[in-house]
Amino acid sequence: MARIFVSSTFKDLEKCRKRVSLVLRQMGHEDVAMEYFVAEDKRPLDKCLEATASTGL
Repeated sequence: MARIFVSSTFKDLEKCRKRVSLVLRQMGHEDVAMEYFVAEDKRPLDKCLEATASTGL
């Protein structure tokens, strides 16, 4: 299983993002998208780097 970060604009590609998420999960992968992150006192870059570091890569 891979952890795949989905990145794109949101409103204009919302349907595409949902489809990508579904297909990734059907393939047995973990999809990680911005809508899964909660608001917190961290810069987005720092949060993404933290999330990728937790994958063990």
